[in-house]
Amino acid sequence: MARNGKYAEGRERRPPREFSVVVIVAFAIMGLATLFQIIALISDSWVNTVTDADGTVGSAGLWRTCADYAGIDSCRGFVWSDNQVSHWFRTVQTLEVIGFLFGAVALFLFALYHMVEMCMDNRVLKLSAIGLLMLAFLLVFCGTIVVASLKDVQKAIELPKTEAVVSWGFGLSLTASILYLAGGVVVAISPQP
Repeated sequence: MARNGKYAEGRERRPPREFSVVVIVAFAIMGLATLFQIIALISDSWVNTVTDADGTVGSAGLWRTCADYAGIDSCRGFVWSDNQVSHWFRTVQTLEVIGFLFGAVALFLFALYHMVEMCMDNRVLKLSAIGLLMLAFLLVFCGTIVVASLKDVQKAIELPKTEAVVSWGFGLSLTASILYLAGGVVVAISPQP
């Protein structure tokens, strides 16, 4: 590149790209949603098993359950003997993972639309990002509704007078679903690059 700001072939250097506040907010919302959903997916704290006497005695996530009671501190993967529980739980896992993937792909498509020059005129990328964000919202939100309604089945340990309560992993996933929805709205109103 020559010192006068031109490339050796005579092309002008492009000025640095500036993003509108709406686009920055859209990236922030989608990034947070993706981060929250990743943390929720790997967390073992979607449903806590609680007793009045001992407090939290166990927790369950989407992939394993952990007991912490009377010196027993162990985690194990889910092994369900009841086929009905097995089916609904696999459905929740599927909804949550596919919702995450849709949200991550939407973030990638929106980045292409705003950062890659040859993609900036391609409105299909923006529309695809909006559609994927709405689908991510629906899938993740439906998964959290199922977990909340069937939380008693997920007790980490069976003791008398135990109760199942949703925990922070569930909360992060629910928050991610709302952020996916908000991201879809912000992407829809974002200006063209």
